[in-house]
Amino acid sequence: MKIILNRDFVCGADDYQNSSEVDVELNIGTTVEEFIKIVLELNFLQYLSFHTCYVVKSLLDVALIFPEGKHVIFLVDKNVKISDFLKDGRVEFDFSLTWQQESIKSKYLQSRVMQSI
Repeated sequence: MKIILNRDFVCGADDYQNSSEVDVELNIGTTVEEFIKIVLELNFLQYLSFHTCYVVKSLLDVALIFPEGKHVIFLVDKNVKISDFLKDGRVEFDFSLTWQQESIKSKYLQSRVMQSI
């Protein structure tokens, strides 16, 4: 199964030097967790800072990905097939978070600060 990945650009140079899209071949049974691992191994995502966070979305918002240690917070059951969440065979990686996702992001960042103290 072919999936098109599309990510937001992080800066003007990024959109000039790099493609924002890549095609990925997956097995039909690939889970959300396996899909995220594959994406992280591609080094496809770009980050501006530690505070940056991507929301992974297609039919639904699937996960939040943070740059530090490539930390993932799943917004759906990570054991479900990614194909159950696909819309038009595309997955977007977007910097635009809903207020609920901003809350999750803030709690994660606060926990990271507290761990470093």
